[in-house]
Amino acid sequence: MASPPSAWPLAFIGLAAAVAVWGGWVDLGRFTGFGLVQPLPGLVDDFRINTAIVLPIGIEAYGGYALRTWLSSAALSARTRSYARWSALVSLAVGGGAQVASHLMKAHDITVAPWWVTVVVSCVPVAVLGLATGLATLVRQDTTSPAPHHQPSPLRRSPSTNKTDTQTHSDPHTDVDRHLSGHGGRSTHAW
Repeated sequence: MASPPSAWPLAFIGLAAAVAVWGGWVDLGRFTGFGLVQPLPGLVDDFRINTAIVLPIGIEAYGGYALRTWLSSAALSARTRSYARWSALVSLAVGGGAQVASHLMKAHDITVAPWWVTVVVSCVPVAVLGLATGLATLVRQDTTSPAPHHQPSPLRRSPSTNKTDTQTHSDPHTDVDRHLSGHGGRSTHAW
């Protein structure tokens, strides 16, 4: 049996991609109004952080997490893997679109993004939080819940005989017909 290929080249590939992606997202963040904020006013007035860094950290890290969950977690349910697949592809597409937008604006000396780009980019951190929470919840459910098993259906009383019916399930249309036939075809209830 052949050994799997070494994963160490991924470190170089990832580092190169991270540098390019980081720069593109930070520039796009600056073009859309992300920038220096004072997160602890009155407590630490000199502490400032550039909020543009949340963009590459959030969307790209989530894309990697979802991609890995999709491709390497065969023990997870089909529902979880499907969620991981589509959310990984969406996050990678959003990341790619952000890189294109950033480079196009920079190449054309645009320093303020169009309003619709600002709207989309502003929603990225919130969307990533929702996607990551959803995927983490599904993974946790799959890894901590016992395998689903068949739950017996509750026993029903047949309206005409008042006996327990364990052989068939009640059909609402049959129940109505049975009820009407027992009262001369007239309903005693106001529908």
